[in-house]
Amino acid sequence: MKSLEQIKLDMTNASSGSYERNMLCLDDYEFATVEGAMWRGSYKKQFKNKPKPEINKVFGAINRLLGQKERLEMNAIIVSNSDDATDEDASLLQSRWRNDFQSSDGVEALNNSDKEAFFGGFGAYKLVAKYEDEENPDPESQYLCIEPILSAPASVLFGPSLRKDKSDAKQGWQIIRTNREEIEEEYGVKVQSLSSPVGYFDWNTDTSKDIYVAHYYELVTKTITEYRFGDYVITSGDGIKDGQGNKVSREEIKELRDNNEHETIKRKTKQIEYALISGDDFLIKSQKTPFKRLPIIPQYGYHSVINGIEYYCGEVRKRRDPQMFLNTFYSSMMEIMAAPQVSKPEYTAEQIQRHASQRASADIDNAAFLMSDPVKNPDGTIAHLGPIGQSKPPELGSGLAAAGQLLDGALMDMAGTGQSTLPSNVAADAVKQVNERQDDTFQPLMQNSMQSIKSACEAWIS
Repeated sequence: MKSLEQIKLDMTNASSGSYERNMLCLDDYEFATVEGAMWRGSYKKQFKNKPKPEINKVFGAINRLLGQKERLEMNAIIVSNSDDATDEDASLLQSRWRNDFQSSDGVEALNNSDKEAFFGGFGAYKLVAKYEDEENPDPESQYLCIEPILSAPASVLFGPSLRKDKSDAKQGWQIIRTNREEIEEEYGVKVQSLSSPVGYFDWNTDTSKDIYVAHYYELVTKTITEYRFGDYVITSGDGIKDGQGNKVSREEIKELRDNNEHETIKRKTKQIEYALISGDDFLIKSQKTPFKRLPIIPQYGYHSVINGIEYYCGEVRKRRDPQMFLNTFYSSMMEIMAAPQVSKPEYTAEQIQRHASQRASADIDNAAFLMSDPVKNPDGTIAHLGPIGQSKPPELGSGLAAAGQLLDGALMDMAGTGQSTLPSNVAADAVKQVNERQDDTFQPLMQNSMQSIKSACEAWIS
């Protein structure tokens, strides 16, 4: 595994490459789920002294998609696909995968990843190897479990990768916020928090009691040399040991090679190594894991690669403008509603000077009429009778009315049926009608969720 300084440098480089896209994903997720997040930035300044309603159409529409996805109950199906595999092997692995998935936090991890991917565009979860008996750890008795990663855009980083599932990435980080005192007590050292690379999100804790550390994964490739002395085999390159795992000294293997005929075979092996790092030390030094690829599984909403650069987003990115158009529309409507809704006549002071008390109690007394004096010329002739003007309540302008109609159509169109689930006994005509609507609009979301499950199973079954 690399040195701590090199790992931190690589983390800075990884963060600089994905910072802007991940910030957008995080901002989109907050836009639809955090109260007040819709009115940030320029909207906050422009509508500083105006109503700021949040008629949150986005949240409900995406939650419906999530409900449809959860009803599908998608998961991996393991089949034999080579002459060396059997259906019995596949069935055994299938039951083991289902058990590991259900007995751990697999359902919660997948649901959280779906939510972050559907809303913001990027979610993730991870595979973790645990001892079956934590009090008596036995390397031969372990099981794999699936755990959620919360706020993936703000906590997950990958090394350079050309694949959407990051199966070719050689480095991965999961940054977590944790309690300083507990970490120092558990590992017996004073701990320095990881510093934020290139201003990556807000890593400043609001208390000195919390720090940031990182789970770090690295793909290590080693050349293994096998020395075959008939049925007796010794391997070197990852420690020197025989076929039963017993250690062999360099002197012993040299003597065997010098005095016996043998066959030498070289091969490369891949292994994911894990470490827990703080700002100044390895809290857990490099140790082997059962994985051949990074156990951090990413999931995207909509994903594209343009000129070698990744772009990804969720449903919120497509709905932000109509949503804010709706909010500003209702802000204007609220201003109109807050204004007096009755016409008010305007008089000069001399017209109502003698009738001020009557006008003050007019609403209470429910007066049948109100009196005012005429406006007179200097020579005493009457210049004007009645009010000199009329103050009318605000009206909904034609432009605002047209905007309301446009919004209704746009939001209704964006909140289409989406990925539909039909009962088995549905009529053929109903199926045709569903197919005629563009019900596969959200299929990429479902497809990317399925691909993430496939990637997790491939990492699990290595």
